[in-house]
Amino acid sequence: MPNKAGILRPALESGLRWLSSQWPSQRETARLQSLQTLLLTGQKIDSTGLRDSLAKPQKLLCDRLLSVWIQQELGYKPALDTLVKYRKLDAHGGAFWEENTAQNWTYHWNNNRIANTLLAYEIVKKAGLTEEIKRIRLHLLARRGYTHHGMRLGNGWRNTWKLHPS
Repeated sequence: MPNKAGILRPALESGLRWLSSQWPSQRETARLQSLQTLLLTGQKIDSTGLRDSLAKPQKLLCDRLLSVWIQQELGYKPALDTLVKYRKLDAHGGAFWEENTAQNWTYHWNNNRIANTLLAYEIVKKAGLTEEIKRIRLHLLARRGYTHHGMRLGNGWRNTWKLHPS
């Protein structure tokens, strides 16, 4: 992270200051994504009242998962029932997460099988659930290089970089 190395550029510093002041007034997905950005860049967050806000039901699965991720990052012990409720298994026993309802065949950048599964992977990894980590890796490695419709695309390593055991 640039912040940890002490080399934040003025524009990035300015953007993070703006985001720090704006996230409390944002709603739903934008608010959660702003919190994630601030946490990933090591910014201090006033978490007063945030626990209750994060515990409220979220409409999208990506928001539910992101809420759990944020709670973990803040040191809370979130219930992992969202992981259990929305987990699906593929034919090989690999675990993945996607919405239970169809999304009108449109692609959503944050709310899709790969994005949700990668976020669930981070949550599971931090919770130390080793068997679930293996199931997620199995699914992601098996799907490497294929689209939602099963057609081959590119070199297929897009979703693999986060799986390195660190």
